[in-house]
Amino acid sequence: MSVDIERAPEPVAIAALLGLRTAEAYSALRLAEAVENGVPPASLARALKRIDPANRIVVPTDIVSRATLARLKARQASLSPAAGERVIGVLKVYLAALKAFGRDSEAALDFLGRRHALLAGKRPIDVATASTVGADAVLDLIAAADAGFAV
Repeated sequence: MSVDIERAPEPVAIAALLGLRTAEAYSALRLAEAVENGVPPASLARALKRIDPANRIVVPTDIVSRATLARLKARQASLSPAAGERVIGVLKVYLAALKAFGRDSEAALDFLGRRHALLAGKRPIDVATASTVGADAVLDLIAAADAGFAV
């Protein structure tokens, strides 16, 4: 079953972007368990390719170092829970931007890739990839804009 990420509940959309099996059955708790158990590095690459096919604004090494990705691949290991949380944060930011821009993925990517004064001149995607707190700051900015505040 294919999931429409633009209309699905957030946990289902995130699970689908990550390519997790039975994504349509994911709840917030099940997604948290998946992060705790370790997101496969291939899921990170798959999700970022789905949201930014041309790698215009984000690539896996913006979230996890190249050396760590290579080590995980060699050991066939999963991302740490902290890295998994950063991945989820970035996907939440993308989904919020997609919603705010009327499901226009190009407009959402343009917003995420453009420097913003309320983020100290940083690009929203850079703030979001740095930490979960950064992702929350970008989500707050999107929510303020969605509520009609000038941002």
